[in-house]
Amino acid sequence: MATITYNNEDWTYEEVTALDWKIWMDRNLWASQVATSKTDSAAYWDYFQWGRWDDGSQLYNSTTTTTKYSVNDPLTVENPSKFVTWTDWRSSRTDTLWASWINIPTWWRLPTKDEWVALCTAESITDTNSSTKAFNSTLKLTVAGLREFDIAAYDGCIGINWHYWASTPNTDNGYAMVVTPKNIYPALDYYRSFGFPIRLIKAAPTNIKSINWLAYSSIKSINWLTKASIKSFNWLT
Repeated sequence: MATITYNNEDWTYEEVTALDWKIWMDRNLWASQVATSKTDSAAYWDYFQWGRWDDGSQLYNSTTTTTKYSVNDPLTVENPSKFVTWTDWRSSRTDTLWASWINIPTWWRLPTKDEWVALCTAESITDTNSSTKAFNSTLKLTVAGLREFDIAAYDGCIGINWHYWASTPNTDNGYAMVVTPKNIYPALDYYRSFGFPIRLIKAAPTNIKSINWLAYSSIKSINWLTKASIKSFNWLT
């Protein structure tokens, strides 16, 4: 169990390894618990607009505005900020807004569109069993639904459909993974002002230089994600 401090409160989560062999958080970002059922509202939690940090606009009862924001930093904008009812909450389009999110734990990030596709394939979340498999998967996904981009209402999808943002942009929109009771859509694009929950995936380190795998045939596995500073291995010595 890992704990971080967020808004002066401790928030805990655990790591789970899904059938895609990637490490994910065991719950939606800032949720108070792992889902005990697909309709467990304590596991739904916040509804983020695409690329937008946790500035207060993601809260269930946040107020709304039609005025777009030009910055994406809770420390420099009004907090809590307002949920923007427009096709994009930002005044100028930027595709890398989640790349340096300051409040999420180190080494975590949003999954890409392709990573959601791979997860659904590995966990056998298919059109024929989407409703059962999404919750019964390693990630215990929930039917949190969505918040509408234009009127900020929580439509009839809550308790029925799954929506999770991906970090991948698509022109003026952003990709999301969507599950309905009868279908799975691992990569649909939506206006960036929709509000969806978020599930984070652990990022692999990028500073590993080289490994000589052939020297030791008995080695079974290495958890790269726990050793961010590893530079090289020389098994021959």
